Amino acid sequence: MIIETPDSNDTRIFANPAKIFQIYERDFNSTYKGNVSVAGKSTSQIELTPKSNDTGFSLVTLCADAAGMPVRLVYRLEEYGNDLVLDVEKITPNVPVSSDTFLFDPTKYPGVESIDFR
Repeated sequence: MIIETPDSNDTRIFANPAKIFQIYERDFNSTYKGNVSVAGKSTSQIELTPKSNDTGFSLVTLCADAAGMPVRLVYRLEEYGNDLVLDVEKITPNVPVSSDTFLFDPTKYPGVESIDFR
């Protein structure tokens, strides 16, 4: 399965991974919560509450280091009562990647069902 162009109108973050780093711009109300330590790093914590009720979660906590790079994202999934924690260890921009990297070849995985969640 190939997703060549994410749907920019899709409000679900995982349907458009690029939104993870842009979610605060228009889809959320933000509140600065101060400095917290995450994995030994001093970070600024920002709470993001979705403006829309169709996101599937009620709160996103973003912790960013002094350079503004995300260190930790926590999604509060109210529907299931769980938190989804994404720890970002390293971001390397503009890495050359072959388009084959993003191809799913079902013949390599017999019996696996492929579901497009867009």
